[in-house]
This record gives sequence, C-alpha cells and structure tokens, in this order.
Amino acid sequence: MTHRGNVLLVDDEEKILRALGRALRDAGHSVVETASPRHAQRLLGERTFDALIVDNMMPELTGLELIREYVGSTPESERAQILMMTAHATVESAIEAMKLGALDYLQKPFEIDELLVVVRRALEHQRLRTDYRYLVSERDEAFDHYGIIARSTSMEEVIRRAELVAETKSTVLITGETGTGKDAPRIRALRTCPRRIYGRNDDQEGQVRARRRRNDLPGRDRHHESDAAVEAVARAAGARGRTARIGAR
Repeated sequence: MTHRGNVLLVDDEEKILRALGRALRDAGHSVVETASPRHAQRLLGERTFDALIVDNMMPELTGLELIREYVGSTPESERAQILMMTAHATVESAIEAMKLGALDYLQKPFEIDELLVVVRRALEHQRLRTDYRYLVSERDEAFDHYGIIARSTSMEEVIRRAELVAETKSTVLITGETGTGKDAPRIRALRTCPRRIYGRNDDQEGQVRARRRRNDLPGRDRHHESDAAVEAVARAAGARGRTARIGAR
C-alpha cells in the first residue's frame, strides 16, 4: 500500500470517525484519529500533518475555533491543508473557515468518494507548496547574489568587486551604459555596508569626457581640470571624499 499523506481526522462522533479513518487508510493515507478538538490542538503542536480534516460542531471546541487558533499560531509554510466538515445549517461557518485559510469543506452527509477526491486535491496542494519552497531554497543557494541572477564571468567579476568595496570606507561610483544594471551591485553593496554607492549614466560620462578633451588644449592645466571634472560629477551624484570606481559595461 502506497503512503500518500499524513492526515489528522477530528470528529466527536465515534462511528463517523472510525468509518472515515478506515476509508482514508484504505486509500493509502496515514491517519491519526481523535474525537477531542483539545487533543487535536496538542497533536498539531507536536507534529506535522499534510491535511487536517475537522468537523465543525463539537462540544469542547468548534471546528471553526480550532482552525482559527491553529492558523493564528502556525506559520503558513508549516500548516496542514485544512478541510472542514459541516452540516447544511453551518455552511456559513465553513465559508468563514475558508476565509481563514481552509482549502475546502465537505457538507454532511457526503459520499466516501467525495471525501477521497477532496483529500487527494488537498495533498496535491501541499505537495506543490513543499516543492515550491524547495525550489526557492535551491534558487537562493545557487544564485545568492543579493537579487542578481548571473553566471557570466563579467557579472561575477562585478559582484566580486562590489563585495570588496562594500567592506571599505570609500564612496563607490558605479559607471556604465544605461540599462546595464548599475543599480544591482549598488543595492547589493548597500545591503552589506552603510557606505555611499552611486550610479552614473552615459550623460554624466559624456560630461567628463568632454572636460577631459578640453584639458588637452594648449595652455590648460590638464591635471587640475581633469580632477575638477571628476569631482564635479561626484558632487552632482552626492559623493564626497575618495571614490572607488566599478565599470558595469
């Protein structure tokens, strides 16, 4: 028999509890049964289930109250898929349970086949959620570049340089053409240090080049004005003091 999911079944009517538990086991599921919602609370706090199937009208605690407390105390990523069983007179409560995060509800009386279909769908949702969390963790491990997804040698070099300058006291000026992603290493560096990181676009680069060309004219103090041009752009970007440069081309 193939194991398909861990199910917690809660119903204060013993005959219904046993019949539903037997049907779920015959379908290959591992089932824990309890007639007490208080006991169900303890079980939910002690172990993990793939699905919680709970009746609404019970003497100690209603199913809606059990769901509300469970949802309030358990992160969504650790929660079982919730299914409410209800009589016709309490459909409103089942809808309220779905607003709290229950996946579906079963209106009593229902056929066993209907139960199995709903449980199968709930377990599929749980599997997809688990797979999604796994894929996200794998992605974060493989591309842990602070929001930058890249494998090229040039981008890895940019990231490496950003990591180096992030540890220094220098103001950082990142240059490059518009659209080359200057903000990505800037955001990465800002996350790791309080230093000032600024991006500069082609228009600003052009201003610096024009000033440098004028420096080559006879009679001009090239070194002095070149330094002044760079400092002017740095001031325009809000930078002060010594500047480290990263090219993003």
